Amino acid sequence: MAEETKQPLNVVDGKATPLAEGAAKGKKKEKKVKEKGNGKGKGKILIFLVLILAIGGIGVVKMKSNKPGHKVEEKPKLGESLVLEEFLLNLKNEHYLRMTIALGLLEGTNAEGMKEKEPEIRNVVIMLASDLTMDELGSTEGKLKLAEEIKAKVNETLSGGEKDAKPVVLEIFYSGFAMQ
Repeated sequence: MAEETKQPLNVVDGKATPLAEGAAKGKKKEKKVKEKGNGKGKGKILIFLVLILAIGGIGVVKMKSNKPGHKVEEKPKLGESLVLEEFLLNLKNEHYLRMTIALGLLEGTNAEGMKEKEPEIRNVVIMLASDLTMDELGSTEGKLKLAEEIKAKVNETLSGGEKDAKPVVLEIFYSGFAMQ
């Protein structure tokens, strides 16, 4: 009887093969993995190049926009404030509002010169505020909405209805606000 030499077996993908064959197959798989790995390096380089180009493009756009001939709109600066006399008016739902406001004017606008426009400004404030209810003015959002409406309507009144006129009133400040 011929003696069979038992070779250790290697199980790869559910198949039993002699160890020498399994080792060779394992080396083939390692080579495939290594070959596939080379593509990942190219992808990283490509992403890096795209990022560099994007950053460079943004820089060029910013440099063009900062040329001496290119105007950048500056935010209007706040100057003096015009404090209006206290308002005491009836609200829509039989309550009343006692309110004191100040108009934050555009830098360079003379607050004393605006005093002559005070009757028109007060009329705008009274008409807008008296059309609201206590519930509408009870929240912060309601007060902010009223301030924005006052600002827009006063600017419209002061400009004589011109659409492209530079706003004179930049902010509305409440210095007193009570409802009952």
